[in-house]
Amino acid sequence: MKKIATLFSMGALVGATLVSCGPSQAEIDALEKARQDSIAKVEAEAADAKAAGDAAAKAAAEAKAAADAAATAEAAAAQAAADEAAGKTRGGATQKGDVATQKTRGGATQKGDAASQKTRGGATKKQ
Repeated sequence: MKKIATLFSMGALVGATLVSCGPSQAEIDALEKARQDSIAKVEAEAADAKAAGDAAAKAAAEAKAAADAAATAEAAAAQAAADEAAGKTRGGATQKGDVATQKTRGGATQKGDAASQKTRGGATKKQ
């Protein structure tokens, strides 16, 4: 009986030792808090990176829009300069010396008092 009591008490000591070697509740809580802090830090960095990426994309879009507007304005200025050099005026009239040539809706070209118009057969009709 003495031997059984000694074995039982030794087993209880070994069991108590094993249980006491595990992490305490405070240690478990500290590990969980560190894990949650790490997750929050990664999420904050991802949000910052996304915001920076969105800002860069917006700036690039604005720069492209400004470049497109400048190119359009430059093309319009070049066209206006070319039109002025060719002697064109508003309304489609072209000034050639003293005689003005202007296309009408029917396809007629008016030169001074005379007008010519193409007929369906391809002939030119003078009025």
